[in-house]
Amino acid sequence: MGFLYMIGVRSRGRLIAAPLILFLLPFLAAALLYFFRTPVQQGKILSGMGPLLNIVFPAEDLYVPLVTVDLEPGINDYILSFSHKYVGRHAVELSSSRGSGFEDDQQNFHVTFEVFHDGRIAYYAEQLKGSIFWGKDDHGLHFNTYRVPKNLPVGYELTARVTVRGDVDDYLEKHGAARLSITKMSDE
Repeated sequence: MGFLYMIGVRSRGRLIAAPLILFLLPFLAAALLYFFRTPVQQGKILSGMGPLLNIVFPAEDLYVPLVTVDLEPGINDYILSFSHKYVGRHAVELSSSRGSGFEDDQQNFHVTFEVFHDGRIAYYAEQLKGSIFWGKDDHGLHFNTYRVPKNLPVGYELTARVTVRGDVDDYLEKHGAARLSITKMSDE
């Protein structure tokens, strides 16, 4: 309180109120962030803080695919329409509800991911090796991890062409029915 007195705050009420306000300010900021967490996570306000809030308050539909299509033998190109709901990391996944041996499959695929917005290519990536994931309900490989809104916008209808080159028939034989999806990932 000596500092406040030195800079000219002479009122006893202000001398008491200033430290109280400084003490309560972090709690007020935390409460406001909690209250506005959904618009922040969806990139409507303060989109740069979205990934941080996704770590502290994970979305209820984290890891729920934005769009899914069944992988079919002999088909390499898939067209997917989707819209990002949250800012942060997203990925293209090749997954199945059963199986093991994904280590062997990591090298067997070359996945190309092209995203179109308003008829123009908004994002392009390709990956030769997937990273393995083990989920609660399914397992598989992540390809082409990207960030929203850095690489693609949030809240706009997008169209993606995903090309899967590799031995899809062998993958389906080993793992059964498989899906290709675009999923919101953890931001950790």
